[in-house]
Amino acid sequence: MINQECSKSNKLKLSLSPIHGWGVFAEKPFRTNEIVIEYVGELISSKEADVREKINRSGGMEETYLFSIGNGKVIDATCKGNVSKFINHSCDPNCYTKVYEKHNRIEIIAMKPIKVSDELTFDYNFKKEKDKILCHCKSKLCRGFLN
Repeated sequence: MINQECSKSNKLKLSLSPIHGWGVFAEKPFRTNEIVIEYVGELISSKEADVREKINRSGGMEETYLFSIGNGKVIDATCKGNVSKFINHSCDPNCYTKVYEKHNRIEIIAMKPIKVSDELTFDYNFKKEKDKILCHCKSKLCRGFLN
């Protein structure tokens, strides 16, 4: 169950997504290169992230909210994150991420103008793996897989 109170923002709204599960939608317009939101959560090691992902998957949790920031560090938004963890992937996104490895921060930034009620998306840029993860973005540029 999603905590609706945690999802409230004067500029973003959490709602069911036509892409996948929950999504984040603009409640105000954003200009190109405007910061939309910071991806926040608990800072953990890559090793700890691997352990948590295995535990979550073995417990039936399909989604993970782990975002690698490099240098062996990961931001885990599962329990301590904000609404940004529900921004869906798209092969033709309207946002991009900027990682500040030195400061352990991730900003989600508008890649192009975003109108009120547009769903926010960014390319997850998952590394290529043997086990493919299907993409649901439905864009004309869809690659078919997230990795």
